[in-house]
Amino acid sequence: MKNRQINVDFFSFLYIIGLSLKGDRMEIKILNQSILDFEGDLLIVNLFEGIKSPGGATGAVDKALNGAITDLIKNEEITGKLGETIIFPTFGKLKAKKIMVVGLGKSDKFGIDEIRKASGSAAMAAKKVKVKKVGTIVHGAGIGGLEPEICSQALAEGTILALYEFNVYKKQENQEIKEFAIVEMDKTKIEKIKKGVQIGRILAESQNISRDFTNEPANNLTPEKFEKKVKEIIKDLGLNEKIKVTVLDKKEMEKLKMGALLSVAQGSENEPRFIVLEYQGGKGDLFSLIGKTVTFDSGGISLKPSE
Repeated sequence: MKNRQINVDFFSFLYIIGLSLKGDRMEIKILNQSILDFEGDLLIVNLFEGIKSPGGATGAVDKALNGAITDLIKNEEITGKLGETIIFPTFGKLKAKKIMVVGLGKSDKFGIDEIRKASGSAAMAAKKVKVKKVGTIVHGAGIGGLEPEICSQALAEGTILALYEFNVYKKQENQEIKEFAIVEMDKTKIEKIKKGVQIGRILAESQNISRDFTNEPANNLTPEKFEKKVKEIIKDLGLNEKIKVTVLDKKEMEKLKMGALLSVAQGSENEPRFIVLEYQGGKGDLFSLIGKTVTFDSGGISLKPSE
């Protein structure tokens, strides 16, 4: 088969796909204010491993709480280990009802992945205590040359990916975080944070769409249904004129002698589909993204020993 290429502005393409997430989306706000003025159920600050007296936003919260975080460090109730969390009430000393301190790990090993991991751990811990309105600082901005944009992107990614659940076939529990706010005092950083959050959200929600497809039982996501779902997403967004969809059925694949795909498809009573999405994103390099989707396959590693 002739090799097909996609002329694509990468982030524009991700933006289009990312927007297809349906259902209630957690609202993400960017607030230009003091961390001490955040009103909500939970406020998230952070701590590096080995720090005895916190500074920055964490230090400001600690001071407002009469050294409560410093006391927790002294008592070894929090160490700053990556992903470690502790939640405690403010007893009316702050506008936020509760404080969470999340560990960032060792400062000399800190980077984007650590921001994702810490943000994910914080999000899961917040969900467990069933809070609805959460605020956080941008973890790591300015540390080791990390820019606010990339840090806020990693924060959004880690948070959204960690909160993902596949609830199609079970009762929904009313414990979702409804509003998530990133609080930043420095006005000059706000636009960079907004851009980072936008990209991070697109990347994470796009992955979650793929996770939805992956988690669907094989008997409920046949090639035909997968084709319909793809077309439905594009139609619902009004993108039929921007994204060209070409679908080859079994007969068309036989004409093109696509033997490898047809051989695998013989293991299912459902006929295969070969789906091509073409998005014209403007001038620039051509990109071809090739994905493999076998909707009925359990995977050899699931059926055989790993050794």
